[in-house]
Parts: sequence; C-alpha cells; structure tokens
Amino acid sequence: MNNYYIPLFALLLSSGAGGLMAQDLHYSQSYFNPQHQSPALTGIFEGNKRANLHYRSQWETVPVQYRTMAAGFETKIISRDNNMLAAGLLLQRDQAGDAELSWTQIGLNINAAHNISSRQTISAGFGLLFFQRKADYSNLKWNNQWDGDIYNPSLPSKETLNDATGLKPSLSAGINWHFKLNPQSRTAIDAGAAAMHLNKPDVNFRTDMPRALPVRVGVYGQSYIQANLQYDYVIFAHYQQMQKANETLIGAGVRYWLTEESAIQLAGATRIGDAIIPSIAVQRNQWKVGISYDINISAFKIATNRRGGFEIAAVYTAAPVKPPKELKVCPVF
Repeated sequence: MNNYYIPLFALLLSSGAGGLMAQDLHYSQSYFNPQHQSPALTGIFEGNKRANLHYRSQWETVPVQYRTMAAGFETKIISRDNNMLAAGLLLQRDQAGDAELSWTQIGLNINAAHNISSRQTISAGFGLLFFQRKADYSNLKWNNQWDGDIYNPSLPSKETLNDATGLKPSLSAGINWHFKLNPQSRTAIDAGAAAMHLNKPDVNFRTDMPRALPVRVGVYGQSYIQANLQYDYVIFAHYQQMQKANETLIGAGVRYWLTEESAIQLAGATRIGDAIIPSIAVQRNQWKVGISYDINISAFKIATNRRGGFEIAAVYTAAPVKPPKELKVCPVF
C-alpha cells in the first residue's frame, strides 16, 4: 500500500466513512474495567467505593497505532436488606493514526442488585453516555492531491468530511449474576451479558451519508476459585460482537497470597486468532495493579513484528470495616 493511502485507510476503518463501520474500544484486562463490560457490574464488589484507571498502547510499530485511556468511579447509593443501588461514572478516550482520530466518551451507569439467596445476587444495569468522534485532516494525504507526477499538498482534497461528529448519546443495558460461596471464602463468580449503543447513534463524519453505530453485544464470565489458604484459580472469558466484527478472549491463571492483604497473580490469555496475552497483577491492601502485553499472532504480525499492545490498569477499592463473624453479611453489599 502506498504511503499516502495508509492514513486514509486508517481513518476509514475507524470512522465508518465510505461504507466501513466503526469499532468499539477493547481491553485485554477487561475485568479491570467492569463498567465497560456491562453497566450491571457497577457496584458489584466488596466495599463502598471503587475507582479504576486504564491505559493501552497498541500497534506501536505500524503507522496506525492506537492509544486508549479510561477512568471509572463507582459508589453504592443504597445498601439495605437484600437490595443495593449503585452509580458509576466512566470516561474513555481513544486516539489513533496521523489524523489523531479520537473517540471521547463520558457516561453514567445505574445498577440495581437483589440477593436471591445468601450466595447469589442478580443485578440489572442501565447506562447513558455521550461521545464525540474527532479528526485532524491536516496531516493526511489524499488521492486528489496527486498531480500525476508527485504529491502536491497545495491541491484541494475535494473531500467533504467534518472534523467532528458532534456530541451523540448512546444507551446501554446489562444483566449480571454474582455468586459468593460465603463471606470467609475467596471463591466468587460473575457472569452476564450486555448490549451497548442500543439507540444506534450516527457516527459518520459526512452529513450526506448518515451511518449508524452498530450495537455491541457481549457475554462474559470471570471467577476466582479458592484452592487452599494460599492459592486461588483465576478463570475468565469474554466474547463481544459488533456487526461482523467479533472477538473472543479466554484466559486462566493463579493468584498466590503472600499475606492476608497481599497477593500476586499470574495469568495467560488469548484473543482467539489475534494475540497471546501474558499478564501479571499485584494486590496490596486496597490496591490492584495489572500489566499485560499482547503478542500478535494474526496475519497482521508481518507489519507488527508480533508487537501487539501494552496495557496497564490500577484499581482502588474503599473497603468497609469488617463486621463481626457472627453477623450475617450479604455477598456483595
């Protein structure tokens, strides 16, 4: 592919112009960004408040590298009897290519949970976010600027693209099932499904060619299974689809407890057909920090030299004072 086509190709692939559809953000450590997975995971944790930060740098060796950042905050508004109401704020931004094509999102999630037994909780969440896609075309080279002999930047591109899509609303919904063996056990499982962009907002940069953002549907399962006093098994899987594009992420590992408040986790995962992903996470008191790296195995490895994406995530959870052992506690409240 000629060099002056590469930025245009990246722009079309990401924006949906010219008949190609936009794709949503994705993470290799998606379990560290629960609100992106599903609004029904908002507030599903042991504690009062939770905050997370996420950074991902992908495809640094090719001209269309992606940088993705996220920040989230969750708090429990009501926690009474067998019911809980939580709210969360999520901010995400993605930027790619010579056009600095960006996708900025900010949204609010509301989740209602109910204990159906001493071990099981079901929840339903809903989200409303606003986003904007934006691009800077000044660094792009267009086919119409080829004068027959050389590239001439003084020639008009004759393109009718806006530099931003404007602020667009997007609706989401999800359900989640949470299992906690007992308050003293570390065994816990979450499984659920979610759908994003239910209202299919217009994301095209051309006003004469409206293009709806497809619904992103996803299903997931993630768990910690306590093996003994020091070891837990880690198992997770995440599938999502957006029109014809889809990905399947599966992984497993082990978490070793150094002390009652400190642990280290080693895991391996694969995004089927795309990458092998080793990761390490460290937990200390109320903090968790995870690092992963994508080793590209798809046909794109010729361009990437197998260098996929570096990702780092940090989670802080404000935990309540532990209740006396004789006091009955709900599994996640």
